[in-house]
Amino acid sequence: MTSAFVSTSGDIKALEQGINTMKSTCKDVTLLGSFLENHDNPRFPSLTSDMSLAKNAIGFAMLADGIPIVYQGQEQHFSGASTPAQREQLWKSGYDKNAILYKHISKLNAIRTLAIKNDDGYLGYNAYPVWTDDHTIVMRKGNNDT
Repeated sequence: MTSAFVSTSGDIKALEQGINTMKSTCKDVTLLGSFLENHDNPRFPSLTSDMSLAKNAIGFAMLADGIPIVYQGQEQHFSGASTPAQREQLWKSGYDKNAILYKHISKLNAIRTLAIKNDDGYLGYNAYPVWTDDHTIVMRKGNNDT
């Protein structure tokens, strides 16, 4: 996922291929965790400072199949690049609820919650790429009637 969103020339075709590979090899992709960052890898902002790219990447992770996982500090735009820097202490940030990504993740979570509320089968539907080009992927998830 990172390679698709880390720059405006990210590898969207590889993202599409990865989605299709997961669907063909996993029995139920809705049971997988969907995340952009974790404690073993450089944080996304250490690879790019572009906030729009970070928002897109987080949006994909939050709305894709599976269980969305937000790594602590991701909402504060922590930028540690290597061990132990990518394991920054969240309490030192002051838990800024006005941080750009905190607000963005809150909105994405509200959208996801509304989709689940309005379509009781939403979590069980598999998202699929409707259209892609070198720079864009359009995904579809949910009942065709919603």
